[in-house]
Amino acid sequence: MMRWTFRICLLLLAAWIVYAASPYVALYGLSRAVERRDADAIAQHINFRAFRLSLTKQLVGEYLDRTNRTRDLSAFDKKLASEAGATVADPIVAQLLTPATLVDLLNDGWPQEVLQEAPDGPAPAPAPALGPAFSSIGKALRLYASSEAHGFRTMIFTVPVDAAPQDRYRLQMRLSGFRWRLSGVDLPASLLEKLADRIPHR
Repeated sequence: MMRWTFRICLLLLAAWIVYAASPYVALYGLSRAVERRDADAIAQHINFRAFRLSLTKQLVGEYLDRTNRTRDLSAFDKKLASEAGATVADPIVAQLLTPATLVDLLNDGWPQEVLQEAPDGPAPAPAPALGPAFSSIGKALRLYASSEAHGFRTMIFTVPVDAAPQDRYRLQMRLSGFRWRLSGVDLPASLLEKLADRIPHR
C-alpha cells in the first residue's frame, strides 16, 4: 500500500512539474519561431480569435478616449460606440494579423508593414525581444519572476524584462486543450497611440 501511495505521489509531482513548465516551454517555442521568422510556426502558437479581440479592444479604447465618444453616455450607447469603434479599427487589426506584420511585431516590437515611420526620438522601438529573454539563465529567471498566473489556464509574461515599464509588452498565454497559445498582448502606449492615429475619425 505504501509503495502504491509513493508511486501515485511521484506521478502527481511529475504531472505538476510538467504543467508548471509547459507555458515557459511554449513561450520558448514561440520565441524560436520568431527568431527564425517562421510565420507558419508562429501561427501554431497563436489563438487568432482571442489575439484579434485583444488588439481590437485596445485600439477601440484608445480611439474612443481620444474622440470623447463615451463621455456622458448610457451603458447601451457606450456599447454602440464600442461596436462602431471596432468597425473602424478592424482594417488596422487585420493588417496587424498578417504573417509579415506578426513577425515584425513579435521580433522587434514595431509593425513596419503598418507603421512605416520609426518611433519618435533616438530611442529604439520597444521590443518583445522573446529570444533574448531566454539567452541566459539570469534573464530566464527574471522572466519567471515577472510572470503572473491567472488561474490554471492563463499566464502573463512581461517582456522585455530589462525594458522600462512603459516600453514593455504583456503577453498572455492561455491553455487550450493541451497546448498553450498566445491569446493576447497589451501594447505599450507609444505604439498604441501610433496605431490609433491611423484610424479615421468619423
